[in-house]
Amino acid sequence: MYEPYGKAPMNTFQRFDQGSDYWKKAIGKGYDDLLSKDEMKSLVILFQKRHLLAHNEGIVDSKYIQKSSDSTYKEGQRIVVSVKDVEQLISLIEHLSEEIKNTK
Repeated sequence: MYEPYGKAPMNTFQRFDQGSDYWKKAIGKGYDDLLSKDEMKSLVILFQKRHLLAHNEGIVDSKYIQKSSDSTYKEGQRIVVSVKDVEQLISLIEHLSEEIKNTK
């Protein structure tokens, strides 16, 4: 599926904006063209939570607040990832994948 678009730079899809830009160049549509505003907002927050867990031991920093616009946390708090968050992320990624696949 990806061969016609060239090789994506390493870890492109771990960085939300870069992943969206890659698809925009490849198929003419970025994530914001394929998802609703609410879906985009949720996906950004969930991606940023993932970054906190991977790179900051789950502790909220100013970068998280700035990139996610998540006002439920303050700097220094530990992020909470619920089962609902995981299920929502899976659902959003499946939906996004289907939208990309169905774009001609």
